[in-house]
Amino acid sequence: MGQGRFKTAENNKVMSIIDTIRDQNASSTIDGEEVLKHSQAAYDGGNAVRSSWKIGTLYLTEKKLMFLQGQNSLFALSLDSLSGADVIERNWIPGKIVKQLCVVQNREDRKRKFYILVKKTEIWKEVIDGCLK
Repeated sequence: MGQGRFKTAENNKVMSIIDTIRDQNASSTIDGEEVLKHSQAAYDGGNAVRSSWKIGTLYLTEKKLMFLQGQNSLFALSLDSLSGADVIERNWIPGKIVKQLCVVQNREDRKRKFYILVKKTEIWKEVIDGCLK
């Protein structure tokens, strides 16, 4: 059976090369803090009624979890303010349920949830939880 016009194996090689280039170009420090993990990601900056996905890069440093879109920071959460991370299945686009990272920030006045679509969500959860202990 043919693969049609899409060559999956070839596309995976190309994506691997692109990921390698991104890794080489990624900063090893942000604001003087060592970057422990980073990945291309999408962040739902919307509300409970309507999603609004933003594409960028998720960074975990020694002290914070942050999402950058280019040079703009969409959020920077102190690890001290986080109660943990979970992997949940949630709508991404209509009719498409995917695994997402849900990070909960506890503040004096309220809890806030951040939904992030990122590769290897389970690994991200483990690393974040490990930093919170």
